[in-house]
Amino acid sequence: HTARVERDGGVIQIDSSQLVPGDVILLKSGDKVPADARLFEMIDLQTVEASLTGESTPIKKNIKKIEIGSQLADRKNMIYMGTMVSRGKAKAVVVATGTKTEIGKISVLIEEAKEIKRLYRINYLILVNG
Repeated sequence: HTARVERDGGVIQIDSSQLVPGDVILLKSGDKVPADARLFEMIDLQTVEASLTGESTPIKKNIKKIEIGSQLADRKNMIYMGTMVSRGKAKAVVVATGTKTEIGKISVLIEEAKEIKRLYRINYLILVNG
């Protein structure tokens, strides 16, 4: 996946794995969001966040401040890696990449659960077989 970013006074396209917190990304309808980011400029932006919230209808976004501790689904000024822009365009500053993103955290939890299950099986086999 690639991302359009503002760097060195221009807009360039880079591999999304090269994004870092603080990068300014540009998004438009049809784009897959390459990282978790805080919106600061947008026109009629909507995203599909079913992979995170289960909500299948597009979510209208805004650039208003939110209260600390707001639930994921209430963070209308944020966009999340792996979601899709269904309408509009925006600029946002990257706040998290990779496993530090919301979807990355879910992935880590899944891997941890798989490891616990694997260790449980090993311990069970040792107990049963002596």
